[in-house]
Amino acid sequence: MSTEEAGTDTFTAKIKNPSRKQAPEGVRLRISATDSQGNTVKQTLPTAYKLR
Repeated sequence: MSTEEAGTDTFTAKIKNPSRKQAPEGVRLRISATDSQGNTVKQTLPTAYKLR
């Protein structure tokens, strides 16, 4: 996955989707971010989206 800055406090991510066979229940995302002062946030989305 790669990320790019898309504006003030905004980023985009490009994700290569797994096959439906690899993720039959949907795609889980784990996200973490750290700012310039070292503050960190982590979040997990158990089913961020489902594959068709």
